[in-house]
Amino acid sequence: DDRWFVFGRDILDDLARRVPYYISDYTDGLENAKTIQKVISTTFFLYFACILPAIAFGVLNDHNTHGKIDVKKVIIGQTIGGLAWVIFSGQPLMVQLTTAPLAIYIKVIYSICEDFELDFYAMYCCVGLWNSFFLILYSLFGMSRLMRWSTRSTEEIFALFISVAFCVDAFRDAAKGMPSTSLFPSMDTQGDALLTLSCRNDLDLPPSQGRQGAKRGAGGKLTEPSTTTFPLEIYKMAPPAPLRL
Repeated sequence: DDRWFVFGRDILDDLARRVPYYISDYTDGLENAKTIQKVISTTFFLYFACILPAIAFGVLNDHNTHGKIDVKKVIIGQTIGGLAWVIFSGQPLMVQLTTAPLAIYIKVIYSICEDFELDFYAMYCCVGLWNSFFLILYSLFGMSRLMRWSTRSTEEIFALFISVAFCVDAFRDAAKGMPSTSLFPSMDTQGDALLTLSCRNDLDLPPSQGRQGAKRGAGGKLTEPSTTTFPLEIYKMAPPAPLRL
């Protein structure tokens, strides 16, 4: 039967399939020494497979939210969510990871909170509760059956969007870190520029030619680098007169 609008039928079907194997999913890994060895090796493998993305995206979230969500909070949230998922889903082999789309969503939510001066934690909680509400509706009405029309191209388009979003952020951060190419970066309203000259430590000058701000030792030798600021007048040249033939 392909009807997907029957209220709660898919949840009952899942429970009927999983309840007989709920206990055995935990006890099968403790039958003998070989199964215990497999469980331990798999545990270490999944630990490093989960902790590395959590650290990477935790650092990214820390940067995007200015410390609101850091690596520690990402690891704690992923641990609590994973344990709850395992217990209530009846599938201990399910592994949850922090992904790139989630990092982008967190950045968008933080930007909205900054624009409208909202509390980030309250907004983030409301978004999570709202998503949970829709997930409950989808499960009650069997909306997962619509995934049969989700082809591989849909996944590739979504992955392309994520890649483009991260590339744009990377190029934007690289552009912000580039130094200014202006010859006179500091200029006041009078049209004066500040020209700064630096003196080296080993420059020997007569005591009478000392510059302001320089610290000297015996014999007029500079002991620390000094900088002297000279005003440099910028004159505007009048346009040339037109030629008359």
